Amino acid sequence: MQAWKDCFMLMLKTVFPNNAAEMQKFYLTLIRHSPKISVRAFLQRFTTVAGYVVELPSVIHSRDATDTTKAVAPYEDSELANIMKHAFSLKWQTQYDLGHKAPPTVEYLQNAMEKIEVAFPLQNANGSSKNGGKPGKMSSLNDKIPKKKSHAAKHEKPAAKSCALCKKFGGASATHNTNDCKKWDSKGNLKKGFKGRVDMDTPPGTGKSYSQLFAETEKLKAKSKKLKKALKKSARKKRKYADSDSDTSDSDSE
Repeated sequence: MQAWKDCFMLMLKTVFPNNAAEMQKFYLTLIRHSPKISVRAFLQRFTTVAGYVVELPSVIHSRDATDTTKAVAPYEDSELANIMKHAFSLKWQTQYDLGHKAPPTVEYLQNAMEKIEVAFPLQNANGSSKNGGKPGKMSSLNDKIPKKKSHAAKHEKPAAKSCALCKKFGGASATHNTNDCKKWDSKGNLKKGFKGRVDMDTPPGTGKSYSQLFAETEKLKAKSKKLKKALKKSARKKRKYADSDSDTSDSDSE
């Protein structure tokens, strides 16, 4: 039996580093609970991962081992339960500390956390509570881990939009749905404040009479004359100030 264990350990060392057990124990302290998984499923998976420590090679199985090197021992039940508690959110940890002491076993922690899970549901990134306080999608150890959407699913074409009001009374019906129409009401009247889309292809002045265009032209001419007069005044003032400065400088030099 010992010979088989030695062969098994040599096989593991071809895949894992010599300090795999030490790394696994450290990794357990970094695990954090996600709102997408229930407390029961999370603790079951945590316990499974923690059980791998005794199966992995450690420094004692390498050439770096000394006389004082010890084999890596797995966490005791109370130690593991305390590490698991710190894997939950601060909100749940606070609720646990209000009515409990340090968890003596993993089973004790699981019973307490499942009650907190129902009473104080966490929120996902979009602000909604986790299934209305119900357990997450993974309710048991046998459930599969939820996968992200595939590349094809992410780039699926969105549903076609259609506006019945714009089709009936005129407008861009393929850019929005009927409930989002900002142009027409249900009776076919233009809504207040609707300005429409600016037509860049139509030249300015289209649809205006000759008298309207002539009046606008005269206004532009009057504004242009006022602007020219203001520029001339400012130029004269600058010349006046320049001449006065030159006179004072000449008098000072004499």
